[in-house]
Amino acid sequence: MSGTHVARRVGKALFVPVLATALSHLLLAMPAVLWVGMRLLRERRVYPTLIVETVGWFFTVGQYIDRLNERPSMVMPLGMPAVFVAMTALSSVVLRPRSE
Repeated sequence: MSGTHVARRVGKALFVPVLATALSHLLLAMPAVLWVGMRLLRERRVYPTLIVETVGWFFTVGQYIDRLNERPSMVMPLGMPAVFVAMTALSSVVLRPRSE
Protein backbone atom coordinates (compact mmCIF):
# COMPACT_ATOMS: atom_id res chain seq x y z
CA MET A 1 0.00 0.00 0.00
CA SER A 2 1.50 3.31 -1.04
CA GLY A 3 2.09 6.20 1.32
CA THR A 4 -0.38 8.35 -0.60
CA HIS A 5 -3.13 5.76 -0.21
CA VAL A 6 -2.48 5.45 3.54
CA ALA A 7 -2.52 9.24 3.94
CA ARG A 8 -5.78 9.47 1.99
CA ARG A 9 -7.38 6.73 4.11
CA VAL A 10 -6.28 8.41 7.35
CA GLY A 11 -7.57 11.74 6.06
CA LYS A 12 -10.96 10.23 5.32
CA ALA A 13 -11.01 8.46 8.67
CA LEU A 14 -10.23 11.79 10.34
CA PHE A 15 -12.76 13.83 8.34
CA VAL A 16 -15.70 11.46 8.77
CA PRO A 17 -15.65 11.19 12.59
CA VAL A 18 -15.20 14.95 12.96
CA LEU A 19 -18.27 15.53 10.79
CA ALA A 20 -20.19 12.65 12.35
CA THR A 21 -19.40 13.89 15.86
CA ALA A 22 -20.77 17.29 14.99
CA LEU A 23 -23.93 15.83 13.41
CA SER A 24 -24.59 13.16 16.01
CA HIS A 25 -23.70 15.01 19.19
CA LEU A 26 -27.26 15.08 20.48
CA LEU A 27 -28.82 12.42 18.26
CA LEU A 28 -26.63 9.55 19.54
CA ALA A 29 -26.83 7.83 16.08
CA MET A 30 -23.06 7.85 15.49
CA PRO A 31 -22.45 4.33 14.05
CA ALA A 32 -24.88 4.86 11.16
CA VAL A 33 -23.46 8.30 10.35
CA LEU A 34 -19.90 6.95 10.40
CA TRP A 35 -20.72 4.07 8.08
CA VAL A 36 -22.59 6.31 5.63
CA GLY A 37 -19.76 8.87 5.69
CA MET A 38 -17.06 6.32 4.90
CA ARG A 39 -19.19 4.78 2.14
CA LEU A 40 -19.85 8.21 0.61
CA LEU A 41 -16.08 8.71 0.52
CA ARG A 42 -15.82 5.37 -1.34
CA GLU A 43 -13.99 3.48 1.39
CA ARG A 44 -14.77 -0.22 1.42
CA ARG A 45 -14.33 -2.89 4.07
CA VAL A 46 -14.60 -0.41 6.94
CA TYR A 47 -16.24 -2.82 9.39
CA PRO A 48 -13.26 -3.22 11.76
CA THR A 49 -12.92 0.57 11.96
CA LEU A 50 -16.69 0.89 12.37
CA ILE A 51 -16.58 -1.49 15.34
CA VAL A 52 -13.83 0.60 16.98
CA GLU A 53 -15.81 3.77 16.24
CA THR A 54 -19.03 2.35 17.68
CA VAL A 55 -17.43 1.14 20.90
CA GLY A 56 -15.47 4.37 21.24
CA TRP A 57 -18.58 6.48 20.70
CA PHE A 58 -20.56 4.64 23.36
CA PHE A 59 -17.70 5.13 25.85
CA THR A 60 -17.47 8.80 24.87
CA VAL A 61 -21.18 9.43 25.26
CA GLY A 62 -21.35 7.21 28.36
CA GLN A 63 -19.18 9.69 30.22
CA TYR A 64 -21.74 12.46 29.72
CA ILE A 65 -25.11 10.77 29.11
CA ASP A 66 -26.60 11.77 32.46
CA ARG A 67 -25.66 15.40 31.97
CA LEU A 68 -26.90 15.35 28.35
CA ASN A 69 -30.26 13.98 29.52
CA GLU A 70 -30.60 16.67 32.18
CA ARG A 71 -29.64 19.51 29.84
CA PRO A 72 -30.23 18.65 26.16
CA SER A 73 -28.50 21.86 25.08
CA MET A 74 -25.27 20.87 26.87
CA VAL A 75 -22.19 20.39 24.73
CA MET A 76 -19.57 17.81 25.69
CA PRO A 77 -16.12 19.16 26.52
CA LEU A 78 -13.87 18.80 23.48
CA GLY A 79 -11.41 16.42 25.16
CA MET A 80 -13.46 13.22 24.88
CA PRO A 81 -14.62 13.80 21.28
CA ALA A 82 -11.02 14.65 20.32
CA VAL A 83 -9.80 11.33 21.77
CA PHE A 84 -12.62 9.57 19.89
CA VAL A 85 -11.61 11.18 16.58
CA ALA A 86 -7.91 10.37 17.10
CA MET A 87 -8.71 6.74 18.00
CA THR A 88 -10.88 6.39 14.90
CA ALA A 89 -8.25 7.82 12.57
CA LEU A 90 -5.55 5.55 13.99
CA SER A 91 -7.80 2.48 13.72
CA SER A 92 -8.13 3.08 9.97
CA VAL A 93 -4.40 2.46 9.55
CA VAL A 94 -4.04 -0.39 12.01
CA LEU A 95 -7.18 -2.20 10.88
CA ARG A 96 -6.97 -1.60 7.14
CA PRO A 97 -8.13 -4.39 4.83
CA ARG A 98 -5.48 -6.80 3.57
CA SER A 99 -6.78 -7.00 0.02
CA GLU A 100 -5.85 -3.40 -0.91
